[in-house]
Amino acid sequence: MEVSANVFHGLTAANSTNNVPDDCFPALVSSACQGILNQSPHIDPRLRKLDQDILKETLASFALLISEAVKNDTDVQSLISLLEECSFSKDRIKTFVGVFNKNKAFLQTLLANTHETLPHVLGVKWRLDYYIKSNQLEKTHQPVYLLSLLTEVPGESELQELNFSCTLEQLQMLVGKLRDASKCVERFSQI
Repeated sequence: MEVSANVFHGLTAANSTNNVPDDCFPALVSSACQGILNQSPHIDPRLRKLDQDILKETLASFALLISEAVKNDTDVQSLISLLEECSFSKDRIKTFVGVFNKNKAFLQTLLANTHETLPHVLGVKWRLDYYIKSNQLEKTHQPVYLLSLLTEVPGESELQELNFSCTLEQLQMLVGKLRDASKCVERFSQI
């Protein structure tokens, strides 16, 4: 598992017994989990004796590590390897892994329920209409494309239709933007 330099620095700071004494370490890891779960708005009293800058940095580092580990479903051995790389003692690693495993299921449920997803386009129906005249003009002679996107919204059982109309120029612009988006996704998938 890889983490940013800032997270690595915060983890290294949390490993120092000068910054975080052994009796405060379990409270620090628990507070990081509770902060993600939003269970406890207050800081554990044991942590109040720590330097506030170090407390903020270490809490943020642990919260980021925990949320990334949960999001990527990181195995325990990878977490242990990362903590060993930060020179954590076996007791601190055991404490971290214990708190992480205890809260992992709750964190996964929370992360699964908090993301917003856009509807997935499953199909397109289209029709070309040709307007000869309108209420405002005697003669228009303009083609209009009527599009219907069949979409699936995650978490809902029914499919939905999104209907709109556009001119030839608007349709060409839409197709161009979709091609650009497709190329961007293709580039990111190759990284």
